[in-house]
Amino acid sequence: MLPLGEWLLFLFLWRLLLSAVVEGFSLSLPAPQNLTIKSYNFQNVLSWSPVRGINGPVFYTVQQCFKYDQTWKKVNCGDITKPECDFESKKDIFGIILRVRAEEGNLKSEWTKTLPFVAYKDSIFLPPFEKRSNFSSFVYTIYSENSADTLVIMTTVHRFKNLKERTTYCFRIQAELHDRKGEKSGIYCAKTTITEGTRMLNCLLIFLSLLLILALVFSLLMIIRKYLNIIKSFWRPPLTIPLHYAE
Repeated sequence: MLPLGEWLLFLFLWRLLLSAVVEGFSLSLPAPQNLTIKSYNFQNVLSWSPVRGINGPVFYTVQQCFKYDQTWKKVNCGDITKPECDFESKKDIFGIILRVRAEEGNLKSEWTKTLPFVAYKDSIFLPPFEKRSNFSSFVYTIYSENSADTLVIMTTVHRFKNLKERTTYCFRIQAELHDRKGEKSGIYCAKTTITEGTRMLNCLLIFLSLLLILALVFSLLMIIRKYLNIIKSFWRPPLTIPLHYAE
């Protein structure tokens, strides 16, 4: 029979051991919450609420799979500490599902999944951008602020013809993909310059004007020289007889 003091010590140590075991089994990380996908111009970002660690930093792993093929594959977001993942959807017309898990050492949380994401339908088109998608059928509409006319093109470069010289033109552009219209761009204005032919014509007119001025000046000098006496007579006061001689 153990003394009472030893029994109490034994019970105290046993309780500590049980508490440690229970705590060890009960330690777990919560699964990431509030998963959100923001997609603009096919640039996709998955974000979620941060998970609080127990004894150290928390890392995240992101995986994705096609909606109809539950084969999970890692994306370019493995062992990251920031609750954000920039991912690319290589098959823009097919739905994909993403899932996130928090990890701290040997502790791993449950996976949290997103709703199916289809870049073709869910991405928001901002003003025309440098494409990063697999689509090549974008249509661009050019709106002229100088008139009610619009121009629809399939390329990202367009050369205007028959523009007036020294005139300010303003345009807005809107991208469209299979009846999905994006937001219009801001108004861009530019003033046209003069053509090389007009520039040469202006130089010729200036040169001829200078020649004409020189010719006029030369002619005026010759006239003054020829009629110098007559011109002087206009500037001389008239000759008058003094009054005492006139009497």
